Amino acid sequence: MARPPVSVTVPRRGDTCVAQCARKARKCAILNRLSAIVVQCVCADTIIEGRVYIVTLCTHEKRKLFGRIIDGEMCLSKLGELTRDEWQRIAESRGRVQLDNYVVMPNHFHGLLTIEDKHDNRIANAVPAIESKRSVMMQAGSLGAIISQFKAAVSRRAWSRLIGRSQLIWQRNYFDHIVRDEESLNEIRRYIIENPARWHDDSLYVD
Repeated sequence: MARPPVSVTVPRRGDTCVAQCARKARKCAILNRLSAIVVQCVCADTIIEGRVYIVTLCTHEKRKLFGRIIDGEMCLSKLGELTRDEWQRIAESRGRVQLDNYVVMPNHFHGLLTIEDKHDNRIANAVPAIESKRSVMMQAGSLGAIISQFKAAVSRRAWSRLIGRSQLIWQRNYFDHIVRDEESLNEIRRYIIENPARWHDDSLYVD
C-alpha cells in the first residue's frame, strides 16, 4: 500500500504566511520524491540506538556550487570535493556514527547515516531542523548537531581557501527521515547511486 505524500502545516503569521507556505511547498516536493521510500519525519535532536537517517541538504538558492553532471556522472568542483571530504570526516571523529551511501549533486546532497546511541531530547519539533544560534543548545551527538557542525565545517574551509565570506553555501534548512527496514534502505541506496544519471528528472534540477 502506497504511503501518502509528506505534508507540512504552517501556522499563519500575518503577512509572512504566503512566503512561508511557498517555502514549505518546495520542501514537500523534495520530501514527496522520497515518500515511497522513507517514512516518518523525525526530531532533529532524537538519538535512538541503530537509527538510520536519510538527510538532504541544499545549497543557497539552489545554486550549482558543487559541480556539474557530465554524461550522467557527477564531476565535483573544488567546493564539491571539500563537501565530500567533510562528510567522510563525520564518522572519523564520531565513533557512534556510521556512514552509508551518499551523493554530492550540483546543488544538493543526499546521505545515509546511522547514529548508534540511545537518548531522547524532546526540544525539537518533528519538522526539518533550522540552524540558528540555538544550535549550540542541541544535544551533543544528535542528528541536528552533526548536520549543523558538518555545514559549518564546509563553510569555514570554503571561506578560508575557495570563496569570499560573503558567499553563502547552504540553504538554512535540511530534511531528514528515518529508514525503517532493509528493503527501504536498499531502495534509498539505489536512489542515491542513480541520482546523477537522473539529474534532469530531479525535483531540484536547475539548468
